Amino acid sequence: MGAFLQTLLRGPTPSLICVPSLPGGSCVAGGPGGAEGQPALQGRTATQEDFDTVLLAVGIEPSTSNIGLERVGVKCCPDGRVLVNELDQTSVDHVYCLARSGRLLAHRLYGGPTPPCDYSNIPLERANATFGEANIEVYHSYYWPLEWTVPARDKNSCYVKVVCHVPDQERVVGLHLMGPHAGDIVQGFSAAMTSGLTKRQLDATAGLQPTAAQVLTSLTVTQRESEAMMVRGNC
Repeated sequence: MGAFLQTLLRGPTPSLICVPSLPGGSCVAGGPGGAEGQPALQGRTATQEDFDTVLLAVGIEPSTSNIGLERVGVKCCPDGRVLVNELDQTSVDHVYCLARSGRLLAHRLYGGPTPPCDYSNIPLERANATFGEANIEVYHSYYWPLEWTVPARDKNSCYVKVVCHVPDQERVVGLHLMGPHAGDIVQGFSAAMTSGLTKRQLDATAGLQPTAAQVLTSLTVTQRESEAMMVRGNC
């Protein structure tokens, strides 16, 4: 991102953002210590600066403190997350908490035996802790999406890695992609991972041209061997 912006300010968290109503006006963002006239946070000095663009990365956090869970005995983590078992069941037998597995839960409760939602496809850190670092192989590479070639965008801003469990025929236990349409690509491969996708099967898959996802079918460099393969030339 820094390659396309003249100045990218990292680190500060705005406490107040004001957008001037006048045409052509810039955004005004209070610095890490709060906006002008407000108290500083954690002893830091309040600042105020003008910016052409303010980027907001909005995360997700629980909002469970005011819905009466404690009255029925549902237990939560200190940060508000509801504690559940592998069947999405809370500490109260008839109360369930789920994100995107509602259809599976409905089938399981009213339509007969249905496997629970699979949350086992995991990132590298958890894979190392679960299987042991010696049993994990990570294939990775940079790649250059086709839609980035015409505007000549950076060839090495997109990155992919595939985490494999070596003793289990290099079964894919994690897949990470940073680039255009990453969510759509990972969603497709997650079905194959749930079915036991291995690195050999991934290598045997025909890469569709021209797609960004085809890079997943031609990974040969591992993190044990070297840094990720850099993209060179025009392909």
